[in-house]
Amino acid sequence: MCGACYAESPCHKIEWQFKGKQGCDRHKLRLLWECRNCGAMFKIPALWVDGWCHRCFTPFREMEKQQKFWIM
Repeated sequence: MCGACYAESPCHKIEWQFKGKQGCDRHKLRLLWECRNCGAMFKIPALWVDGWCHRCFTPFREMEKQQKFWIM
């Protein structure tokens, strides 16, 4: 999941599920697989509708600040 993408348009992108996909081509950030605040693994995309971590309620948009740059 890319926090920057989610901040722009709060929806799951299918390419985030591809096994070899590690970063966001648009924002050049590494994809997140777990909450940067509490470490909970993200649930299936259907449960992302609320836009926050299911355990600690950190909004996905705030996680953008903690994403690392991705070098292709």
